[in-house]
Amino acid sequence: MLTKAGFKNIIIEPLGERFIVLYDVILPKKMFIIRIFLSSISILLNFLYEKFHSSKYNKEMYPSGYFFIAKK
Repeated sequence: MLTKAGFKNIIIEPLGERFIVLYDVILPKKMFIIRIFLSSISILLNFLYEKFHSSKYNKEMYPSGYFFIAKK
């Protein structure tokens, strides 16, 4: 879509990892205190996971979103 719109030098980066996606999907937004606690656990689990596995695989297989950079 970006190429058809005339953009060049397109970079697409996945954001988030498997535990962050689970955290976002499972918890309702209203449970703020629980979300802070579990977000810390999610970040720790992602850190530990990436120690033993590729971080690129983790982000590409389980993205919670994407970041785009493109020049016109």
